[in-house]
Amino acid sequence: MASSDSANTATPLGSLSIIIPVLNNAQGFANAIESIIHQLTETDEIIIIDGGSTDGTLEQIQRFSHHIAYWESGFDSGIADAFNRGINASSNDIVAILNSDDRWMPTTADTVKRAFQRRSDADLVCGAIRYVSDTQQHTYLRYPNLKKMKFKMHLFHPSTFIRRRAYENLGGYNDDFHFAMDSEWIHRAICHNRTFYLLDDVLAEMALGGISDIYFNKSLEEYRQSLIDHHLCSRFESYIYLKTQVMKKRIAQYPGMYAIKKLVDGLV
Repeated sequence: MASSDSANTATPLGSLSIIIPVLNNAQGFANAIESIIHQLTETDEIIIIDGGSTDGTLEQIQRFSHHIAYWESGFDSGIADAFNRGINASSNDIVAILNSDDRWMPTTADTVKRAFQRRSDADLVCGAIRYVSDTQQHTYLRYPNLKKMKFKMHLFHPSTFIRRRAYENLGGYNDDFHFAMDSEWIHRAICHNRTFYLLDDVLAEMALGGISDIYFNKSLEEYRQSLIDHHLCSRFESYIYLKTQVMKKRIAQYPGMYAIKKLVDGLV
């Protein structure tokens, strides 16, 4: 395990802590951190949680070390554990988690800070996201929508920013969830009446083909279980959700069918 200088103990109001969990994704990590470093002020901080990479990721971390407040590398018990380690190592008022496959838009930091200034009561600021395929041939936008959360994850953690007080009140990510831990936390926040402020601004790009896509069926099952656990819908409704998402996944596998998938996305 290795680390740089420890994070500051102060918690400036409106300052960002950006957590980047990574495992064996050297180029993706470089792209992710490059998308944020020029947007940050001296009170913002970057936290890196590496799961024990062996592919050159550590060299990239060293390359950007002068931008990093804290980093560690070693075994963790999964994504939820990595998220929680990052939160525990961070110190600022607003916490963001950016996967190493994802990127911020050029004005994300400023947009988020202004949003929290406008709505000091907000526990979460959630923006739109642009999904991008590996070949860059297919992109589509998704906008945050609380009402549709019983059908699909309509809040997206690369474009979701959470006040520290919400984590202090609700706890961290549930490591019983291996793929849908972010969804379960959002469901928990909804049930505890946290205040959401939704933006139409695109705040991040998210790569298709991440772990929730690779383990698609398991991710769906966990999402469904979270809906049931938090009493957000009935078992029958959650079953319909599951079958609908499987259908959409199958549609998207065929060339030229992205238009149909986007149409279905607009419905559920």
